[in-house]
Amino acid sequence: MFARFTGFKIFHNAPAMMILASLMVASAQILFKLASTQTSQHIGIHVFLSWQVWMGVVAYFMAFLFSLRGFQLGSISVTAPFFGLAYVWTTLVGYIFFDDHLNAPHILGLGLVIGGAYLLAGES
Repeated sequence: MFARFTGFKIFHNAPAMMILASLMVASAQILFKLASTQTSQHIGIHVFLSWQVWMGVVAYFMAFLFSLRGFQLGSISVTAPFFGLAYVWTTLVGYIFFDDHLNAPHILGLGLVIGGAYLLAGES
């Protein structure tokens, strides 16, 4: 798939691939949250008819492709921590759109994830 996009420099950057993968994971989780609020309490056929569920599955598949490319381009010790940024994106969207509350430990944890990804990016 990525062979068609060889002209785009972003597809040759391992951290960028992992950041895209983390955005796709966060998107999938948000879509699943939306699907869970629009279906009945009993998981059944309604879940499989939800467009949010299917778009979430597509987002997870895209995350798989982006992370596969990221691992192909860089060492796992540098690329894998970028996948943790999905927690940052999901938490921020939850705070902004779903009225989730953040406390000091949450904010500290998000800062550590971002700081770790930044420090590891210097090694790539």
